[in-house]
Amino acid sequence: MSRVVKFQRPKDRRTGARRRMPNRDTNPRSRADKLAVLALGLALAPLVGDLITSLIRPSHDGARVLTVVDGDTVRIYRPGFGFENARLLGFDTPELKARCFSEFVDAILAKQYLRRLIWTSSSIQIHGLQRDKYGRPLVALVMDGRKLADLMVGAERARPYWGGIRTGWCA
Repeated sequence: MSRVVKFQRPKDRRTGARRRMPNRDTNPRSRADKLAVLALGLALAPLVGDLITSLIRPSHDGARVLTVVDGDTVRIYRPGFGFENARLLGFDTPELKARCFSEFVDAILAKQYLRRLIWTSSSIQIHGLQRDKYGRPLVALVMDGRKLADLMVGAERARPYWGGIRTGWCA
């Protein structure tokens, strides 16, 4: 015959009274910890995805696109040069350090679209040896035989840009 054992709360060592167990669902610290872990996971997920994609994708001349910095800048690795932030040629996207909210939203959308293009392409070629006035390499990406600039401008996530003064994105 089975015997049913009723759960009893542990006793406090000093008073001998039964202690009340904290409810994890209503404990504010527990909630804050869960939100912090969730926020950290959401922040790191794209970076982890970028790194995994860069490792499994075949490279062109040893060069690899590692992560997306913003809509027109990527972090690359090139043998002999190491890790660098590279400016993408042929287009301009809104800046993450925006002057208005609509520019900020457009910058996030451009960055995510570029990330999706990189993740879904089967081959990426990196072309260019020039440097801009800040010392960054200027590179053109070709994905699956199509120029990245044409893809970004065609999706209306960027404007054609070949140097000079850029116009603002705020309406």
